[in-house]
Amino acid sequence: MSAVATPPKQLYRVQVVARVCHILDLLAESRDEMGATELAEKLQLHKSTVHRLLVTLERNRFVEKNHENAKYKLGWRLFELGTLAVSRVNLYNLARPHLEVLVKKSCETAHLGIKSGGELISIIRVEADRNFRLPATVGRRSPLYCTSQGKAILAFSPPAVAENHTVSAP
Repeated sequence: MSAVATPPKQLYRVQVVARVCHILDLLAESRDEMGATELAEKLQLHKSTVHRLLVTLERNRFVEKNHENAKYKLGWRLFELGTLAVSRVNLYNLARPHLEVLVKKSCETAHLGIKSGGELISIIRVEADRNFRLPATVGRRSPLYCTSQGKAILAFSPPAVAENHTVSAP
């Protein structure tokens, strides 16, 4: 008997799920509401396809429709799921006391983020009692080279890693 070769591990791609994720990403990146036509153009899909996906997302509260202009924004269901995800990670409870000590010692706002690919996701912020503050949004993704946390990560990364995440001058 000959041994049966094990096929290489395949990455599954479910087209409709990929499209829904892309819609949610586009809405998350936009400061303004977006219409089905605009989303369809960005996704290079037919407007009716995007409309059906948006109606389903709206029905499940992942997006909300502004009925005055027929445009969409992220829905509260995403906040609910995000909050549940965070509540199940004990990192917040473990890190917050340390950040509070850091704020007391430095009199500066302290942030904690997670590196995800070439980006930093802000997960915890403890504000200092100061009048001047720079806005930072928990949950925001930023390229590593655009944040102080990301720059610190890159500074202590192997050179090859750091070079892949920097912007070269023109």
